Amino acid sequence: MKTPFLFALLCFTLCSLSLSAQLESGCDLVFQVGAPTPVAQGCENKVPRSLQIECTKSAIKDHIENRLVMPLALKNRRGEIISKSCNFSFVIDKEGKVASVRQKDCDNFWLHAVKQASDGFPALTPGGYNGEKQCVALDIGISFRETVFSDLVLASFTDELGNSIFSSPKKEEYEAIFKVVEDMPRFYSADCEELPTKAERKACAAKAMREVIYSNLRYPEEARELGIEETVVVQFRIQKTGELTHAKVVRAPREDLSEEALRLVEEHFTAPWVPGKQRGRPVPVQFNLPIKFELNK
Repeated sequence: MKTPFLFALLCFTLCSLSLSAQLESGCDLVFQVGAPTPVAQGCENKVPRSLQIECTKSAIKDHIENRLVMPLALKNRRGEIISKSCNFSFVIDKEGKVASVRQKDCDNFWLHAVKQASDGFPALTPGGYNGEKQCVALDIGISFRETVFSDLVLASFTDELGNSIFSSPKKEEYEAIFKVVEDMPRFYSADCEELPTKAERKACAAKAMREVIYSNLRYPEEARELGIEETVVVQFRIQKTGELTHAKVVRAPREDLSEEALRLVEEHFTAPWVPGKQRGRPVPVQFNLPIKFELNK
């Protein structure tokens, strides 16, 4: 007699969202956990299924964080915005499209920004339950530290903040992020900077980085026991002041390796770098750092 009750309780707990979310998305029923779960393009071959879910959430997160647009007039509140992160629930409909977004711990202004940025995300392979396509909700944390302060002020933001918040943008207040420049950023080492040529300083800085990595890397215990050796790529920006910002993992075969690589960068590479230069002037540069997990190191 307990089995039907337990099944009903499980279905209610895992599968149902609020009525408002169902009505907003046009879905009669929204599952919190799907079998199968919606899968983003490029995540189909991940095994096991947990990696497909992680890959899909990461794809949605990257799409949104790279498209967030905030009024330039909010520049005075930049410290608050950079440090802010919120959790959102994305309802994926039976066609694999983002049908609705709900905030879980943020106010409507941030929800509005995320909804705007979620437009245009490629359709996913739909999720399902009991062999049928169903609407499925994915909970994803969005960070606003990568917000782009743009002179593009969407009219709909006026409804959230009012006309008084907006001011005339000045184009010189923001800059493009370079990926390749004439003089790439260098990890700072006092000894390296005393060398006579650029090539010598570059080679010395690369060696100093490797020494920092392998002196401070904490090999995750499970990965060590399984004999796993992989490379994680951490992406960040070196601002024209030499400050390291916007660190995130862009390639990681395992979550524990990803977490350790990001910790390593945020704890040991945040001292000012030698900034990149283009045509003799410092500019912000995007930098990719591969971190190899090797058992013989």
